Amino acid sequence: PPTRAWPTRLEEPWYDADHQVRRVKTDGTIPWLGERVFVGHALARERVGLKPHETGGYLVRFMTRDLGLLDVRGRFHPFAPPRWKLRAGVEPATTDSR
Repeated sequence: PPTRAWPTRLEEPWYDADHQVRRVKTDGTIPWLGERVFVGHALARERVGLKPHETGGYLVRFMTRDLGLLDVRGRFHPFAPPRWKLRAGVEPATTDSR
């Protein structure tokens, strides 16, 4: 068994004073300008921070991870996760023992 114990309670994420904070609803949306904007089911019941961005929209963050941009029209544009196929010359690790 592991020698390290899990914490009994995880700390709530906190954001700097220049962020607006929203709690993600169980359907993966946040309230924004009288609408509901989908940011992801994985964040249900978590707090996300919205920081003003130079485009006029907002950078959407969870803790230290930048998730995407909320544009001036209230549409969320997620950042794509890194994909090995997009990186030149990098092949995925294989476990094939042939």
